[in-house]
Amino acid sequence: MKGYLYASPYDEPELNRAYIYTNIPSLAVKDDKESLDFFKIRTARLKKGIQNVELPSVFLHRTDYGDLTQRFENVLVEELHSRFGITEADWWQPETLEKVRAKKLLEWDADKLRKPVLSNVIVQNIDKMADEMQNAFIEKVMLTVSVQNIQREFDYLAHVWSLPYAPSRSYQKIKQAIYRWFEHLGYDRRWTDVQRMVTCSEANQDFFTECIKAAQEKYATVRQEEMKEKRQRTDFMFSLPESDGFGDSYEHVQAVKYAFGRCYLRKDRPDTEKEFERRIDASDDVEWWYKNGEKARQYFAIAYEATEPETTVPVLRAFYPDYIVRWKDGRIGIYDTKGGFTASVGEAAPKSNALQKYMKESATESPLTGGILKKRPDGWYLFDAEQYTEDLMVWERFEF
Repeated sequence: MKGYLYASPYDEPELNRAYIYTNIPSLAVKDDKESLDFFKIRTARLKKGIQNVELPSVFLHRTDYGDLTQRFENVLVEELHSRFGITEADWWQPETLEKVRAKKLLEWDADKLRKPVLSNVIVQNIDKMADEMQNAFIEKVMLTVSVQNIQREFDYLAHVWSLPYAPSRSYQKIKQAIYRWFEHLGYDRRWTDVQRMVTCSEANQDFFTECIKAAQEKYATVRQEEMKEKRQRTDFMFSLPESDGFGDSYEHVQAVKYAFGRCYLRKDRPDTEKEFERRIDASDDVEWWYKNGEKARQYFAIAYEATEPETTVPVLRAFYPDYIVRWKDGRIGIYDTKGGFTASVGEAAPKSNALQKYMKESATESPLTGGILKKRPDGWYLFDAEQYTEDLMVWERFEF
């Protein structure tokens, strides 16, 4: 039996009821705002007679969770092999281990390595690490050397080494790659001995830290290719939806020219947006306006290319402009508001450039206008040139 869930109610009241039958005695709704909002949906419907729009739009299905993928294991194993001049023909050969030992880059005698230590470990975000590891207990030096302590210390190192990628989804890739490398060498001891060799030797930790860092640099290019292969893109024609649902994090706002019969807007939206909404709703030149949503198939988005800050590689992302406005002269306005320093940081430039390119190249029934809007003490200013600049002196005055 298949079930389907819709974010808006049916016309028949009986179809809006749902029942759950279960033998789980402790079934409960998670006590967080997002979960509770789901059961407080209020519906707004498109006004009758509204002249709708048809705008080419895009939806990017998320496949990137910020983690190291399976291919990183291969990159790391290859990096470790290259440090010792090991080729694929050397794998599984008994003399391979001796070849590595001869390099004297690692301390190999696990039986003599007794005391776990952390060597040159730098945690970039200790709060994030605590969350990722579920507040695991960490010590600088442990006097006991139980299997449990060795395992815990090894897991911690793998978490740290996986940064800046999501540790909870990535640290296992680090561990598996290390295990695989030792297996290729013909190392026939237990995996707990491998863990001991890493956790109880500063020299070994330094070696793996260096190799993993080099492997991540090489992996950046591989990862970008993976993301291109995995990213699913759906191109469609956007129109204002017939109805939309809103949870308790939204408030009802009085708006005469809003495209829907009732206007629901986020309670935590910035004051810049609130002022723009008041001004646009009071304008005699506006037929209707619409507050766009984000990260959902039903909302309007433009594809743009950005740079991954950690890897500096280009990635494809979706830009959801804040507002769509139909002016009485027939133009369709697409606007994204910025407050304070947000007009000059982050991805304002690639978003602005993508929007201007979109409006220039898209074939639509109505002419398109718009850009990035910035509130200044003396009024509102619009940037609508092809190449974005942070110099607000060249922005044009925006009239409502």
